[in-house]
Amino acid sequence: MKVEVGDLIKILLEAFPPNPKDLEKKDPIELIIKFILAGQNASERVINEAYKNLTSRFKSWEEALNAPDWQIAEAIKVAGYAYKKTNHIKQFLKFVAEHGWTLDWIKDLPPKEAIEILKGIKGIPSRSVRYILAFSFDMPVFPVDPHIKRVIRRLGILGNNATEEMISEYFENIEGIPHKELYLALKTHANKICAARKPKCLMCPVAELCYSVSPSVEYLKGTRRIRL
Repeated sequence: MKVEVGDLIKILLEAFPPNPKDLEKKDPIELIIKFILAGQNASERVINEAYKNLTSRFKSWEEALNAPDWQIAEAIKVAGYAYKKTNHIKQFLKFVAEHGWTLDWIKDLPPKEAIEILKGIKGIPSRSVRYILAFSFDMPVFPVDPHIKRVIRRLGILGNNATEEMISEYFENIEGIPHKELYLALKTHANKICAARKPKCLMCPVAELCYSVSPSVEYLKGTRRIRL
């Protein structure tokens, strides 16, 4: 079965419209530091607590950069691996300081160049780079995480061996895609419908386009599918 990608995108965007708040521009320095704090799979609650401790302890990022390592480590210890993350945070803040305490210049770079620059910053997971560029700089890049990869593989768009990089480049080469909106729709779909172990194929809005739909689920042309 050939997946009609245009139909797939349209259905997903209609089924899972994004919350406008989720599309708001995110501060890139805050976002990157939170990704550094997230290393070794810290939970969102822990990340936010560590970030709050950090920003409460220091009045500015310049003050944090000049502070002794132990003070930063003490502030973020709840996130684990405190000294390793302190090192990454300080290296990142030094990078920001060298560019006048702003990252606004990144938005004027070609996407591929911006990707390579962020990949060079220690502590940022490679798969998070496109998320930062999309949600902080509104760049036409498509973030992919393991959950979105699972959905794309199941749909049969690029096959079971498709990597996150391959999926990102595939959607980036399709003109006119609202990358952030599609990313959020796929994330919601992966969480609510296309779960890792027990996908809810009967409730799937794109089941008719799916290569991996459960064989026990039969669809007739024009049949109305259950929508959330």
